[in-house]
Amino acid sequence: MKNHLLTIDQVAAYLQVHPKTIYKFIRKREFPHGMKRWNCRRWHQTEIDEWLNSEEKVAESNPA
Repeated sequence: MKNHLLTIDQVAAYLQVHPKTIYKFIRKREFPHGMKRWNCRRWHQTEIDEWLNSEEKVAESNPA
């Protein structure tokens, strides 16, 4: 899989959440910082996948 850059809308679609949710996670420092490119924030897809995997591991180690 290519490691292409994703916009906020693409990340939100990939995670199946609203873009405002991504901004909320960023403000709370609960989401990868990404990078600023062309006056927009961008993420590598592998960065998002790694974050998802780490969140799954946290959820597994802290059952409700």
